[in-house]
Amino acid sequence: MPDSLRPLCPLEELHVGDRSRAVVTVEVEGGLDLDVLAAAWSRTLDAHPTADSRIVPHGGGFALERLGAADRPGLAEPAPGEDVMTEIATSPLPVGGPVARLSTAARGSDTVVGLVVDHVVTDGTSALTLHTELWRHYAAVLAGEPARPAAAAWPATVSERLPAVSGDAVAALLAERLEQARDRPLAQLPYVEAGGDGAPSAGRQPVHNVRVALSADRTGELAAGARTLGTSVHGVTAAALLLAIREELGGSGTAALGCFSPVDLRSRVEPPAAAGVMLPLVSGFPDVVDVAPGEGPEHVGPLARRVTEGLRGALAGDGWAVETALLARLVDHPELLATTVIVSNMGRIAGPVSPPGLRLRDTRLTAGREDYGPGFGQGPLFACVSTVDGAFSLEIPYTPVCSPPAQIERVRARTLATLERIADAGARAALSV
Repeated sequence: MPDSLRPLCPLEELHVGDRSRAVVTVEVEGGLDLDVLAAAWSRTLDAHPTADSRIVPHGGGFALERLGAADRPGLAEPAPGEDVMTEIATSPLPVGGPVARLSTAARGSDTVVGLVVDHVVTDGTSALTLHTELWRHYAAVLAGEPARPAAAAWPATVSERLPAVSGDAVAALLAERLEQARDRPLAQLPYVEAGGDGAPSAGRQPVHNVRVALSADRTGELAAGARTLGTSVHGVTAAALLLAIREELGGSGTAALGCFSPVDLRSRVEPPAAAGVMLPLVSGFPDVVDVAPGEGPEHVGPLARRVTEGLRGALAGDGWAVETALLARLVDHPELLATTVIVSNMGRIAGPVSPPGLRLRDTRLTAGREDYGPGFGQGPLFACVSTVDGAFSLEIPYTPVCSPPAQIERVRARTLATLERIADAGARAALSV
């Protein structure tokens, strides 16, 4: 067994106050055995000390404390509600409680299984991998395979895995970003529904979600359309979202919009980290683009190329390491975290293999927060993009405490229309070959 406590590094502690979480859901057809699922969940936690823990004060900061079998939570059942996804995504993971939760909820004749993991110990990659591992353990329990020994040690922290960077380089980047924030304040989506004293407190703000989903064939056409524009699916998705938000902002002047692209660091650290290592091994790369009013789908190409070129430039050389080191200083400069849209793109991934007797379908990755800051009156739009088993999915979590469903639906519909236009171009390009 690992030591009972494992102090968090500065880059992990950033997420303690953030109170954000990854949410992975899957629809299960067939006779799901809850006892087998509970045993599979226990085996999954045995293999990952960081997921089998709680956050506790430690010295001047925080640490993870291993739960142990007696304190380990079983399967949760969300309170009955109109929408299962909302119920799963809304329930918080408070500091001091388990950092991971597995829920089951009936939806007609099927069951929705929801995995929720605190951002302190996960990113999108490891959350999805943990979910896949859960179903491998389910199949192993069904087959009567013995459990493996529990993990013997905590994984090294995020900071311990990063290369050393020049303090002068970090200071120079900080100064550059502070100047940029002063000279080009970023426009954000207005919180139309933000209400003062009547707003629910942190942890009680409901998390809703809207979605853009494409078939596998249509996803291939979208990728082909992006290539015809000399960019990527990430680029056209970010551009489509920025254009949709710019239209929502209204006004006649050119607006400076921020695009924040989280990037998986697992292949960049040394030694590379496996997808299943439960850590927030991700760093965010901010960019600022000017978008004029009235710009539409015909402007996607230049804007998408601007986003992808900026991201590639930030990742070149040791730029990614300097950007990551800067994160530890942003506690004192929260204004540098301001952006218009956050586009977290998981790329192409495989869904979990269905155990005997079950059919797993529609794996989805989204996110939740405890506090969307309704008092700020505006904020960023978060978009979680993944292509699971070849099918593109764009999830937009939000809270009606800040944004009415009609506002988010407008953004979703505009984004979908733009992506459909790019996919149409890809289909035409395929026919011309």
